[in-house]
Amino acid sequence: MHWKFLRGLACLLIATAVSAFGQTARFTGQVTDQQGAAIPNAQVEILNLDSMQSRQIRTDSTGSYAAPYLPAGRYQITVRAKGFGRSQSSDLAITAGQAFVYNVQLTVGAAQSSVTVEGGSISSAVQVDTENAEVSGIITGKEVSGIQLNGRNYTQLLALTPGVSNQTGQDEARVGMAGSVSYSVNGGRTEYNSFQVDGSETLNVGINKDHTSLIVTPSIDAIQEIKVLTSNYGAQYPSTGDGTSIVTTKSGTDQYHGDLYEFIRNEMFNAKGYFDVTNGAPLYRRNDFGGTIGGPLSIPHLYDAKGRTHFFFSEETRLEKDPYAYRQGVPSLAERNGDFSDVCPYVNYGYSTAFSLAAYPDCPSAQDQNATHVTFPGNQIGGTNIAPVYRALMGTGIIPNPNAISGCNSTAGSCYNSEVSLPTYWREELFRIDQAIGDKTQASFRYIHDEYSNTVPVPQYGYVQNSFPTIQNRVYGPGLSMVARLISTFSPTLINDFTASYTDSTITFADIPGAAVYLARPAALSGTPGLGYIFNNGFGGKLPGIRIAGNNAAYGGFGFATDPGYMPWAHTNPVYSFSDSISKGFGRHALQFGAQWIIFQRNQINGPIGAATGDVQGLLTFSNQSSSFSTGNAFADFVDWDDNSGGGPSAFQQDSGQGRYYQRYQIVEPYFQDDWKVTSRLTVNAGIRVSLFGTYGEKNHNAYNWVASRYSAATSEAVTVNPTQGYLVNVSTGNGVPIYEQDGSVNPVILNGIVRCGAGGVPSGCMSGHLWNPAPRIGFAWNPDGNGKTAIRAGYGIFFEHGTANEANTGSLEGSAPMVLSMEDLNPAQSESIGSCGVNCVRGTGAFPLNVTSIPTRATWPYVQQWSLSVERQVSGHTLGTLGYVGGKGTHLALERQLNQLLPASNTINPFGAHDPMLTRTCQSYLDPGGGFDGQRNFNLPNGTVIQPQSPAYVNLEVACYGFGEGGTVAPSALRKYAPGMGQIYSLENTANASYHSLQATLRHISGPLTLGVAYTYSHSIDDASDRSDTTFVNSYDVKSNRASSNFDQRQLLHISYIYDMPLRSALQHFLSGISSDPNPENTAAINPKPGDFLQSRMSKLLLDHWQLSGLTLFETGIPFTVLNGGSANGVGVEDNAGVYNGVGIGSYPDKAGDPHGPHPKVAGTATNFGPLLLNPGAFAAPRGLTFGNAGRNSLNNPQRWNFDATLDKTFPLGESRNLEFRAEAFNVFNHTQFRIYDPVLGNQANNTVSCYGAEGSGDQFSAGDPGDGTTDKGCLTGNSFLHPVDAHRPRTIQFGLRLAF
Repeated sequence: MHWKFLRGLACLLIATAVSAFGQTARFTGQVTDQQGAAIPNAQVEILNLDSMQSRQIRTDSTGSYAAPYLPAGRYQITVRAKGFGRSQSSDLAITAGQAFVYNVQLTVGAAQSSVTVEGGSISSAVQVDTENAEVSGIITGKEVSGIQLNGRNYTQLLALTPGVSNQTGQDEARVGMAGSVSYSVNGGRTEYNSFQVDGSETLNVGINKDHTSLIVTPSIDAIQEIKVLTSNYGAQYPSTGDGTSIVTTKSGTDQYHGDLYEFIRNEMFNAKGYFDVTNGAPLYRRNDFGGTIGGPLSIPHLYDAKGRTHFFFSEETRLEKDPYAYRQGVPSLAERNGDFSDVCPYVNYGYSTAFSLAAYPDCPSAQDQNATHVTFPGNQIGGTNIAPVYRALMGTGIIPNPNAISGCNSTAGSCYNSEVSLPTYWREELFRIDQAIGDKTQASFRYIHDEYSNTVPVPQYGYVQNSFPTIQNRVYGPGLSMVARLISTFSPTLINDFTASYTDSTITFADIPGAAVYLARPAALSGTPGLGYIFNNGFGGKLPGIRIAGNNAAYGGFGFATDPGYMPWAHTNPVYSFSDSISKGFGRHALQFGAQWIIFQRNQINGPIGAATGDVQGLLTFSNQSSSFSTGNAFADFVDWDDNSGGGPSAFQQDSGQGRYYQRYQIVEPYFQDDWKVTSRLTVNAGIRVSLFGTYGEKNHNAYNWVASRYSAATSEAVTVNPTQGYLVNVSTGNGVPIYEQDGSVNPVILNGIVRCGAGGVPSGCMSGHLWNPAPRIGFAWNPDGNGKTAIRAGYGIFFEHGTANEANTGSLEGSAPMVLSMEDLNPAQSESIGSCGVNCVRGTGAFPLNVTSIPTRATWPYVQQWSLSVERQVSGHTLGTLGYVGGKGTHLALERQLNQLLPASNTINPFGAHDPMLTRTCQSYLDPGGGFDGQRNFNLPNGTVIQPQSPAYVNLEVACYGFGEGGTVAPSALRKYAPGMGQIYSLENTANASYHSLQATLRHISGPLTLGVAYTYSHSIDDASDRSDTTFVNSYDVKSNRASSNFDQRQLLHISYIYDMPLRSALQHFLSGISSDPNPENTAAINPKPGDFLQSRMSKLLLDHWQLSGLTLFETGIPFTVLNGGSANGVGVEDNAGVYNGVGIGSYPDKAGDPHGPHPKVAGTATNFGPLLLNPGAFAAPRGLTFGNAGRNSLNNPQRWNFDATLDKTFPLGESRNLEFRAEAFNVFNHTQFRIYDPVLGNQANNTVSCYGAEGSGDQFSAGDPGDGTTDKGCLTGNSFLHPVDAHRPRTIQFGLRLAF
């Protein structure tokens, strides 16, 4: 772990160089006389107008000066030199990390000059930076407070910087745990960003895979400014793979200032959205109120704090109820009682009839002999014999009744449409104190505390995505951030900056029932017949999860799920950080060196990670795909379970328990940075940051790793997998292998390859470390014309990333065996015959192949290379433009593979020809003619090819056929070759790569009443995997085949922001002056009357002055998504089309057969369809048999979108130092419906899954766009969700605000 070494090194570095984190800025410049000659030894005084602290330095022999490590804020510069007049600037403002060049020309004599910088305190935003090669963006204080933000979350402002793509999926940014900060910066992963607030990292890097949130979210009203670093920034900034945002909070001044405010929302102001279920806008309330105050911390008659002690305090509270819409196809009331007449042909009571799957693909079949499908008598299943387990589970209300006959995608017209509005409470306090200790030392302390309580409609981050708001989650998550800072000025050229910070969040999740829902585990599940189990662990007192999977179009083509998940859950992540930086001016060199030391902890109960699901209660999956007992209708399988006429689950998965884990690591990063002003026109920025990364480790050595080299072939040969029922069998005795020994320990036979980290010579982090990771960074800024109006910049840098706590480290080993065992029982015949079952068990008790997690045995850290070339030009005194190329490459990025999948059949041995899909009748009892599975266990393909048991592709056909007939009766786990006897092996490893190329342009204009910002990006991001849990893998043995556009790739981004102070009174005055003048210029005797006195009156000034219009306009192309192959209920295609039993990600893609953007049928909204058909489904066809399909990953994109937000602001002066501000804010002003086919928050759904192909022999056979004929062929358009919108961006939402400032 190298922890002792890291601690010692950190202490040494901090003692000798006790990092500025880039929170500070600097002034540089040259003092000359009127002829341009340098004036050495001139005195330069820099006064902070906010804190009234001053610093004095002198120019060197070249007349140059540098004042580094200044807090962002407003300054005044005074220059004096013997024999010259004094020069004093106006109000200058510098932003975090900025190098403001301020040159001064003195006049001979005693005359005093005053230099006014046009544009006032925000002019630095349009100044060319001629001394830095970094790619960054500044959001000024005026923009922070003036631009409306939908949700009032400062992170939304990051998107105003080119190269930043918002991947949160939230139009209204939230706070607390719900407040996603998933932003991709220059094609980087969303979890590899840094969010610095006053030098303290606030990103919770340990929360959940790629789902990132902040520990604390500073109030908008407490923020001075924001800087976003996107590429090539200096070594003084903390190491992160992508972008860094730097937030500077406000500090007090010598005058008392503050405000009180409230922002309100109400559904009566809003428009109804396309997916809203209610007649009007759904219930939506928000009260956002708070205030700030800052000033000198004086004690009357005892202590005058002006110029010495300042404080700032902010308090904000939010009370809200947020709406969530649901439109899901569900079983009808008749189906819930066993009557499936709505999806079957009409038959008289007690009678059966044969039917065609092409006409009735969702009709449950009682028999399947010779491909003849026969209805249940009267289409009734179960009757009075409906399974007690089914009745008990349905009685809990977790699967809701239908409440509508339209409004969702369902061929049966049976919909659950609901809108739930759930409460959120958030409160935050921020306190900051700044203290001047003498003339040369400044100390500060900042404290932020968030209190967050939120009810969300479904369990968070679960193993399955719940489809209904019947099992809700209460999320409670207070957060804390504290920062202490000490800046010491030893001399004008030597400054030390020490920072110490502490952050923590205490998060809990708990299930709560929705309306009329009961979450207690029914007693009937423990009766006879009851529900069996793999582990008799008490089940947490929870209901089992239920997943109705498969491709039945009656339920949307993707089914539905409801699961209590891994709750209750608890998490804390205390992090300590210490940093120090020394700044030394040395001639033309501005040197910075120092170090950062991070001590990270994460303490939590395991959730779904690696092999673990977190479901101690078990998860029942019913599917019409890969299910030996399926009736052809997944819900009918649930109803008919235990009736001995078919039905039953396709799988039952369960974890033995949950553990609490304590992850630890330490990082030390020394750095050295030199900003060398080679000439007056050229500055070179060169530095190196050495990332000394300690490996993750579990405090109590409770991390267990599956290591291939420790897997014993001899042990595996002693057991085998029962080929029909999938459980482990002792080869010598023929009995099932027990899970536990007599002493209660786990049977070592099933732990083949498992090692304990921190024991037996295995490092505590499970891997040998890689401590030294040098990251050089170099760039230049060249001012070719010497007048400071043009800069050509270029740079290159390497940035190492330690990774999140759920990547290739011990964080992913939480919930691993033997502490937690995760097993799956495929196709249990009856409810009590699951796992270690009771007296009616149809097989022996014992273990199933164990699912395990594996991480590397040697550390390999992800890193990103960044490079850029740009030109910046001050077009005028008020306008700044930038045009540049920014590129990057990510190496050793984390991904997850399933090592124990089967090898796919190569093209050379694939018996299927082009356009020959997998047909399930190939798996069924032999048919002549047409093929099938014969008595000699041969597969007879429709193309005439015979696949015998010794044929190379035979095993793949067995797996692809699993659950579809006599040819698919062998459990896939019995066919594994890599690690026989094991289940899924989830391998976390750093083997993915990424690349990014972009053209970026910005325009900034600040002049008089107008502040304008334009950011445009044209880019392409490509990778093998976009995060560690990327679900798009089909072939774990060929990572390169997964290379495609990144999940967050957006080719074009255009963001326009503006603030305009509307001169209504002067405009009206000018207009009236014009119309009152004589238009005849020859009439010199004409008298031009002045405008009416009203415009000069106090009332006109009150009504017409101080109006402001601001807004955000954006254009974005859609993110890509993957089209999945879900097979078809009519017997065309299967999910595991390649027959490899991957078990991670998706099974396969369809084949591409046309242009997705070409002409497509207009499917009108009917009782069976909801939302327009946005693309052409006919562009996809059933994949060639035993392939992964050729459509590939991320082959389509969401629709592009335009959005307009605007605010009208009116300020009423209430005296010299008080004003009242009224704001009316509208988001999506024009109420334009902006559809999404794929929502990354929801993940893969029916809308991006082909769940129907044209039936064999139909006019559009094998096509996903088969229209059907309405009688013998149901087709694939009616009731189908594929390529219909899954949701839409928010409709027009209006917010009103009132603020009293003093």
